[in-house]
Amino acid sequence: MHLVQDRKLAWSSCNVRYAALRVLYRDVLGWDQLRFWIPPRARQTRRPEVLSLQEVQRLLESARSPKQRALLITTSRRGCG
Repeated sequence: MHLVQDRKLAWSSCNVRYAALRVLYRDVLGWDQLRFWIPPRARQTRRPEVLSLQEVQRLLESARSPKQRALLITTSRRGCG
């Protein structure tokens, strides 16, 4: 709870620490009776940000090689119709 609420760490960071503690106590020290309780993970409420046409154009213009530009153009058109 301290990591999530006080330190505002992401769940992935908390999961890494939890796994390390679980290995230490269960596998290294043999403490089978020690239980860890982690609160249920909250659903992600943030949605991906959609780029504006100007931002996409700037991204495409920033490609340094024709290969990079082709890749960006291909991925930017995916799902656009």
